[in-house]
Amino acid sequence: MSIRRRLLLIVALSGVVLTGAVFSIVRLVQSSDAARIEAAESMVEDVVQAIEKTEDPRAFERSVGAALSGARRVLAGSCGEPLVALRAHGRREGARPSPLPHEHAAVIADACREAKGELHRHRARVRGETLVVAVATDARGRVWASTPLRVRDGGPEPWKIAAGLGALATIILSLVSLDAIVALRRGAGALDRSLDALGEDLQAPIAEPRAEELARIASGLRRLAARLVEAQQRERALSESLAHEQRLAGLGRVAAGVAHEVRNPLAGMKLRLDLLRPDVTAEQREDIDACLSEIERLDRLVRTILGGARRDPRIQEGVAVGPLVDARAPGIAREGDATLATDPDLLGQILDNLVRNAREASDDVRVVVREGEKVEISVVDRGPGVSDEKALFEPFFTTKGEGTGLGLFISRSLAHALRGNLDYRREHDETRFVLTLPQRWSQS
Repeated sequence: MSIRRRLLLIVALSGVVLTGAVFSIVRLVQSSDAARIEAAESMVEDVVQAIEKTEDPRAFERSVGAALSGARRVLAGSCGEPLVALRAHGRREGARPSPLPHEHAAVIADACREAKGELHRHRARVRGETLVVAVATDARGRVWASTPLRVRDGGPEPWKIAAGLGALATIILSLVSLDAIVALRRGAGALDRSLDALGEDLQAPIAEPRAEELARIASGLRRLAARLVEAQQRERALSESLAHEQRLAGLGRVAAGVAHEVRNPLAGMKLRLDLLRPDVTAEQREDIDACLSEIERLDRLVRTILGGARRDPRIQEGVAVGPLVDARAPGIAREGDATLATDPDLLGQILDNLVRNAREASDDVRVVVREGEKVEISVVDRGPGVSDEKALFEPFFTTKGEGTGLGLFISRSLAHALRGNLDYRREHDETRFVLTLPQRWSQS
């Protein structure tokens, strides 16, 4: 059975129980009050009839005492002016005068005046009590008897208060149950919609139900979705890293082949051309210089590829970045300085590539060094930048006609080997390549 049906059943049963309880209380109180009034009327009738049968007027007080013996809170007397009330003091002592409250005297006087038959009954509310009066009439006159009863025909009686509180409690229970049903139904619907949204997007917002139990479930779903997002991001980063490593591995194999197949022939050609250069004509010397220039360009390409394949940094402590920048980029303005533990050769290779690219893009180039928890080296130029930032660090991507597209790819790979990173930023009219490196080297 669902929670909704159970709550509806609770509401229905509560209503039935409350109705039966209130009805029973009302019937019980009504029957109890009616029985007490009837008993009181019967008692005062017996008293006046007993007094009425007294034949000796001189023994009136004694006969009243006899009639009132055993009758608690009963007063009796004759209808005369003024009214004198008698109360029993035992069979031998008879009855003695007793104080009669003014309000009771007024009610008894009214009953004496209204009495026309042999027996007259009268009831009246006096100070929160019901005064029961009986008046008997015979040839000698009228006699009366009365007794007060605490029967509350009106006002906030205890049973009425209890019944009202019970009704109020049931109403509150019903409202709370209905509110719980509505909250559960709406909360379940909101969670169902949130689950559908999470199936499409793990970062979709999750509803916050009013029901505490459903709110905890929503909080758990939110944490689960966050963990799944983190797992996806780690998986994506791992895939990118694996692809990068695979590209590096392929580049290493290519570099090894290029070093074996190209570098030695290049060295041989350069040596022969250098030997021929002094013995040729000026026109031939120009052709030889052009060939030597191309051989030098090919040799730089081989060195770049071989440098990118190297992944075993040789760390030195206390490497000063400022002098290293000045040595690698003479004539370039430098701001700031820092000291860190790194491989100066790999760092120099990264700086060579970044400064060379910056000089090709602009004449206004500077290097900014900032020291903090990490050392940040920025190579800044005022060139036009690039439009495709995502492909900027991919191998063989270039915007230059004679470029190989390996410089930035190898530079970032070397930055990763130094446990740092290389990023591209375009701020206002400046292009920044920011190299971030740890200040201290950790073996882990």
